[in-house]
Amino acid sequence: MTVKDVFKKIERNDPCWCGSGKKYKTCHMAMDDKIRKYELAGHIVPDRSLLKTPEQVQGILESAKINMACLDAVAERIHAGMSTEEIDKIVYDTTVSMGGIPAPLNYEGFPKSVCTSVNEEVCHGIPDAGRILKEGDIINVDCSTILNGYFSDSSRMFCIGEVSEEKRRLVQVTKECVEIGLAEVIPWHFLGDMGDKFIPCVCDVTKEEDIDKAVALAEEKFGSLDSLILNAGAGIASTPETITGEILDFHYNLLLKANVLFVQKCVPLLRKSESGNPSIGMTASVAAFMVDNTFPYNLIKSAVASFSRQCAQQLKGIRTNAICPGLIHTPLMPEEAWEALGTEQALQQIPSRRIGTPDEPAKLYAFLASPRASYVSGALVTIDGGWLTTHPRFDY
Repeated sequence: MTVKDVFKKIERNDPCWCGSGKKYKTCHMAMDDKIRKYELAGHIVPDRSLLKTPEQVQGILESAKINMACLDAVAERIHAGMSTEEIDKIVYDTTVSMGGIPAPLNYEGFPKSVCTSVNEEVCHGIPDAGRILKEGDIINVDCSTILNGYFSDSSRMFCIGEVSEEKRRLVQVTKECVEIGLAEVIPWHFLGDMGDKFIPCVCDVTKEEDIDKAVALAEEKFGSLDSLILNAGAGIASTPETITGEILDFHYNLLLKANVLFVQKCVPLLRKSESGNPSIGMTASVAAFMVDNTFPYNLIKSAVASFSRQCAQQLKGIRTNAICPGLIHTPLMPEEAWEALGTEQALQQIPSRRIGTPDEPAKLYAFLASPRASYVSGALVTIDGGWLTTHPRFDY
């Protein structure tokens, strides 16, 4: 059932669907309204069964107390010379003594109460009396707990004695990544935000000194670059008859000159990449192909498309591609503009019948920067829901 379906069936003064006994307008109406906006923008929204009541949240927390106690008990007793079977017994005894149930035990035939994965084992290792921990091992203990029908799950990595620098670094960086991801778990944000890691940098890309500072910061932090993504954009509508030098300079400086300068200054860092697959991604926009009222935006975006192909041809060893997005709903778009674009009349121009979401061009950028696209260079890739097919266009 979609949020739209629910809106049709619940009136403002009806009892809320959550069972709180409150009127819908004073309970979940505001939340539903906000979720509906995300759904209309094309995002995947949670089913109502995923929305927890305060009582359910408390039940999960109580289960988690047992879960964490199990891992704490393992941490106190784990050592070289013990078997992974002994770890399983620690988890079972701790769980049962606190009134819980080990969730993995007998789940689809799984024979133990915990998963123990040693060294190269990725996950779901089965405890065994014959698997003895040795000095230098690393082990992941993955614990799942049930209490009064509520599940909790967490895992912890343990280093057995002195481990190699490679293993120590793996454990340390993985933990740091988890902590960075958890810091991004914020209401109304996206699951994909947990994968983000960035350096805050205020940069006016029309100013060369700001570009220099941004590149220097990247070099100081990382030493090299695997991928450069160029995505600045804004536009002021005009015509060949009415355009002013000021408007033309605005588009040129923001959309083209900034790209050229960033590429020039970042090529040395890209050539230091250890990935073997350095790449540049530019945003040319479907406007680069369109004959409509987007002048001079489309003029300069056409130049960006051409520049990306020049880079692909001349920057040997560095792949360059440009993506050409259509309408994308982003937080930078004013709410009134989003309301206008979200109408059925506007959506008639888009065969997919929806506006794109920021994660969609982001995923395309990620693919083009990945080893899976290592033979793709000089491409102009549209991502517009078919919008370009409904407009008069230039052909390149």
